[in-house]
Amino acid sequence: MGIVIGGIIAFLGIAFSEFMFTKDCPDCLTGLEVLKQEGPHFWTWAIILSLLAGVATYIVTRVV
Repeated sequence: MGIVIGGIIAFLGIAFSEFMFTKDCPDCLTGLEVLKQEGPHFWTWAIILSLLAGVATYIVTRVV
């Protein structure tokens, strides 16, 4: 199981690195540049909805 978890972490790390730092063309944007362009409303809702999803998951797994 530890190997499986390690593999998943490695795959997620590679995917994160590819998204954040690589470009397909010279005029393209990296993921980091795109995230820097997002406004405060995006980040507020991204954080709020992530927290609500976590709470909902906790409630469903504890109650059901």
